[in-house]
Amino acid sequence: MTTQFEISFRQWIPSVSKVGVNGFGEESKYVPATELTAYWCEEQLLHDIIDAINPVMSVPYQTITEQYLGVFSTLVYLGRPEAIRHFLALGMSDDVCLFALMNCPMNGTTSLTNS
Repeated sequence: MTTQFEISFRQWIPSVSKVGVNGFGEESKYVPATELTAYWCEEQLLHDIIDAINPVMSVPYQTITEQYLGVFSTLVYLGRPEAIRHFLALGMSDDVCLFALMNCPMNGTTSLTNS
C-alpha cells in the first residue's frame, strides 16, 4: 500500500533533480545527497516514516542519515521502505552498494550478496 510519505517524496523528486553523467557516460537525472539530507531532516519526516514501518524496527535514525540515506531514499521511491531492514542486516550502506554496483557486470547474472 502506498503511503502519503511515498507519494510526497515522489512528487518532490522532480523539483530537485539534476542532470549528470552515469557510469556509462550517458546523461542521467539524480538527486544530490545534500537535497536528500535536507528533505529527510525536515520536520522529523525520517522519524515518522521509520516509525511507520511494520513490524517495528529498532535502528538509530542517525544510522540511516549517515550511512543509508541513498539506499533508504531509493526504497521509499520504489514504495518499499520496509526493505531497509535487509540492507541494514547485510551492512549494505550507500558506500558498499555503490562499490558493489561499480564492480558488478551489468548483465543481470550477478548477485550483490554472492548467493
